[in-house]
Amino acid sequence: MFSKFYRNLFFDPDKEVDIVPPSLDKGEPSITHQEVQDAISRLRWQRAPGWDGINGAMVKAGGNVMANFLTLFLNKCIRDGVFPDDFRLGIMIPSLKPNKPPGTPSSFRTITLLSTVRNVLTSIWAKRACKMTTSIVRSSQCGFRPGVSTADAVFVMRCVAERSKLGDWKAYASMLDMSRAFDSVDRAKLIQRVHDTGLPVVGLASLLSSTKIRIMVNSFIGPEWMVNVGTVQGDSWSPVGFNIYAEGSLRKFDLVIQERKQVMDKSKTSKVPFSSLQYADDTALLHSNKEELKIMEEVLASVLKEDGLMLNESKTERAVFEKNNDDWKSMKYLGSRIDSVCDINARIHLANVSFASIKWTKHRLDIRLILFKTIVLAVLLYNSALWTLTAKMEKILDVWQRKKLRFIFRIFYPARITNKELLKRAKCKNLSTICRKKRLQWLGHVIRLGEGAIANQALMFARNIGDITKPRGRPPTRWVNVIDKDLCMVDMTFAQAMSAAQDRQKWKSVINKLDRCS
Repeated sequence: MFSKFYRNLFFDPDKEVDIVPPSLDKGEPSITHQEVQDAISRLRWQRAPGWDGINGAMVKAGGNVMANFLTLFLNKCIRDGVFPDDFRLGIMIPSLKPNKPPGTPSSFRTITLLSTVRNVLTSIWAKRACKMTTSIVRSSQCGFRPGVSTADAVFVMRCVAERSKLGDWKAYASMLDMSRAFDSVDRAKLIQRVHDTGLPVVGLASLLSSTKIRIMVNSFIGPEWMVNVGTVQGDSWSPVGFNIYAEGSLRKFDLVIQERKQVMDKSKTSKVPFSSLQYADDTALLHSNKEELKIMEEVLASVLKEDGLMLNESKTERAVFEKNNDDWKSMKYLGSRIDSVCDINARIHLANVSFASIKWTKHRLDIRLILFKTIVLAVLLYNSALWTLTAKMEKILDVWQRKKLRFIFRIFYPARITNKELLKRAKCKNLSTICRKKRLQWLGHVIRLGEGAIANQALMFARNIGDITKPRGRPPTRWVNVIDKDLCMVDMTFAQAMSAAQDRQKWKSVINKLDRCS
């Protein structure tokens, strides 16, 4: 059943099995010994091997001898344009999606186990491609690019949402998701788009030609079958390749929208300076006019369909950001709730679940503290640099932390300990102080990204509120207000921070001042 389902999904009889690279392609340059060593160092020790049975630990154990051999071997493969059959054979393993019924194959997502030596080669190509495509892939793409992450996209969305609290300003957002995006990529179009960026594609076209898959379910391995659709999930190069492929689709989308703007009523021009956000196959569209946003959705769906990508309407969420509407607050975007208070409450719940899953009495005190800091706090503080913390929320976090530490130290009534002594024993700071330091670290990161980065643009957009008619009464607290208070604690203005953040060491010393202020 699984083999038949995935064979229909990954094999299109109307498409060629072998991919012919563009005739003017310059070919893949040789790889260096240092590049191979760096790629081997990035391998995971316990990564599952491909069909050849060679895992990361075996390659790492070879040391410099293995690096020398792989440099010669891979360069010969590149020169001859011939790769071992094991490079093109993958073992596909289905994994059940959360909250899905196990009876149907569509409830599973797949990961493909590939040759470790192939992953060494594609890891080198991926690193080269990242450097060359920095100026090609748009700044709003926050996935699989150095220096950006989900935090950038969440920060932009939260800045837009918080601005709507101020007065008569309104915005609309559509958070879209593609169905099996990586598995639907047209390989011939992918090779052409990679070639158009100036990257060599001869070696890549060879690796993507005549690829075969064997599916493994409960240790049973099925027969081989050909694959000619989609990027190989499990390949180091796939995320970079998907970004290039998606960029081609989004550029066509931009052209259609630009043509529409020329004939559109000026009153419908968006007041939101960024029209879209991307994280790999997740796309969010933003506009201040509901009708125009709907048209943007239709255009995007049409453009993506031309390239074999489909939007999943069942996963689409739409938000209206306005002063008297709270429906958007509990919406989840890239793992975080859009509203800070809702996100903090959700994170506390997840941290409580994580805390309860650990058998604390089986470990020594020092191990218990390590588990608390590395597992429980890691769950709690995900994207905490983006939280708009009020004094009330800071108190909730600090009380939660002290309650958990008292449990770890086994201090129960009538035994007593001061909060200061408790934190001293645990060798940690209040969560409110940790969040404050994380906010300043994030501010420095955003400033250093420069004006071209979408997170930097969102920061300036959040600070510039001159076009908003403010209502009577105290304005709501926003992230930019909280960061101004943080800067006051270290005797610094925002203008001074813009300059100081450019020097990492100087900015670290500024952040460390918070320890003396707390």
